[in-house]
Amino acid sequence: MASLPPRTIHVALFPFMAKGHTIPIFDLARFLLCRKISITIFTTPANRPFFSDSLSGTNINIIEIPFPQNIQGVPPGVESY
Repeated sequence: MASLPPRTIHVALFPFMAKGHTIPIFDLARFLLCRKISITIFTTPANRPFFSDSLSGTNINIIEIPFPQNIQGVPPGVESY
């Protein structure tokens, strides 16, 4: 009987871009890493430095997605409050 290859779990996280929402996501990501789970986090270009600094020293993948432009009521260049 052939053995099956080990299953790899990969979790994608897409937090709301306010800092109060992203910090718990960092804790969750580190918790999952301790259990050998691969993590990818999606963020916007302006928020990437905060993610990169907070998750330095880990092998978490960070993927940037563009933030929509010209949204009524949102000042240009603002991606989180």
